[in-house]
Amino acid sequence: MSKRKALAFTLMAALLLSNSAVLTTEAAAKASSTEEELISKKLTAEDLDDNAKATLELVKEVMPDMKKYDIIHVRVYENLLTRNGDRIDQLEVELMGTPEGEKPHHALVRMNAKTGELIGAEIANGLLKSEVKLNEEEATKKGFEYLKHFFGEKADIYEVSDVRHNVFGDGSKQILVIYTAPDHDIYVTMDSEGELKAAKKDMYIEE
Repeated sequence: MSKRKALAFTLMAALLLSNSAVLTTEAAAKASSTEEELISKKLTAEDLDDNAKATLELVKEVMPDMKKYDIIHVRVYENLLTRNGDRIDQLEVELMGTPEGEKPHHALVRMNAKTGELIGAEIANGLLKSEVKLNEEEATKKGFEYLKHFFGEKADIYEVSDVRHNVFGDGSKQILVIYTAPDHDIYVTMDSEGELKAAKKDMYIEE
């Protein structure tokens, strides 16, 4: 796996596989170390254009905890090769919040640096310990609602390819729905009640 692709999934893996579903200091450090090798530009929140700000607001509508977080890093990864042969610059916004009495919560929003189109959003703010568990039909329907929210009519290209349920040692649950399109996949992760935790396109190829 290339460094770019490994980086794209480092924080996602931490969210999906951690028993606590909270990004660990160790995982964050590893991600940061890899990022330093690949970052083309470092910006600030003041550098975000209207497209980027609009995408952030779109994400916050379905990940409302993020509204309370502060932007701590803005990075640009240039000239990334996608599966359809195009090259794009990816803008990544990292946010962090520290609710009272809890470990820091992290979030990442990635988008096309030119157009603002969402590439991925993920939040590490814990999973519910709930008996409620969406069935496969409910999970795919809820996941598609999130895709429609982010992409509008473009979401119609996606078809469900897999649904996975995970139960962690502390009793928390999550659901992963994988949707496919002609030139990429998208992974939608929710808690047991359908709250969005991550939506991430797998659209890059190794170089």
